[in-house]
Amino acid sequence: MSDVPPRPRIRPATSDDWHRDRTERSGHDVPQGRDSAPSGAEFDDSTYYEYMQRHTGDFPVSRTRTALAAPYTPQSDTGPAGAPGSVPPELAHSAPPSKKRTGLKVVTVIVSIVIVLALLAFFGVRWLAPSTGTIPVDVNGSEGQTASPSPSEVLIQPSASPAEQLAGYADDGAKKATDLEGSWVTQLSAKKSGMQADGKSWSAQDILNEYEANRVKYPGAILIRSGDWGSYKDGGYLVTVIDTPYRTPDQALDQCRSWGLDRDHCLAKRLVKDGSHENNSAYLDG
Repeated sequence: MSDVPPRPRIRPATSDDWHRDRTERSGHDVPQGRDSAPSGAEFDDSTYYEYMQRHTGDFPVSRTRTALAAPYTPQSDTGPAGAPGSVPPELAHSAPPSKKRTGLKVVTVIVSIVIVLALLAFFGVRWLAPSTGTIPVDVNGSEGQTASPSPSEVLIQPSASPAEQLAGYADDGAKKATDLEGSWVTQLSAKKSGMQADGKSWSAQDILNEYEANRVKYPGAILIRSGDWGSYKDGGYLVTVIDTPYRTPDQALDQCRSWGLDRDHCLAKRLVKDGSHENNSAYLDG
């Protein structure tokens, strides 16, 4: 005889079969008149799973797993328990997220990224842009060496003295007066430093101021040295003349009259290198 214990008998699928099986094993016959059907108060023809669900409200493990594995179909919450197609509340799954809500989240994330990139681009350009007003530094020079002055620094150097500026104007005027030799011109002024005229003693600065004013007021005014021309008796004057040549002294004097100048401030002069100062000057009447 084998030592292996006998295999237990599996209960039938329905409660009615289970009752009939118990009766046969106990040696009792099924009562007559019941048509082999148990009382509705004690047994029914439902399966084991349906019986357990009806009397306990719970699913067996095997049925629960099957329900969880099946796709969820939303049903009315008011349906009776155990009705076909209904799912108990404990097994109901939450509805999947709406596609509209998901799309809104995606759009929000994209807009946020675009804003961040725009801010980085704006401030990045400002941070990386070269600053204005930066002074170049000579990295190859030693600390004891000074950098060469820039063009702007040269412009702000102290200006030349009035005498030096007058000398520059006279040099430029001498070149322009070359074509005036032998012609009559209109003369506006003849000054030298220390000269007494118009109630004051003239300095180099006064002569410079007068000449620059005449250049603005009378186009064509140039500055020459009287010593460069034989038509002047004294060679120490700086003379302001107009570089328009005339054949007669009256033409030069007519220019004085048109400007409303008197004989103390305007006359006609012929420019000659070699010659005498006589007969080379003409004046306005009284």
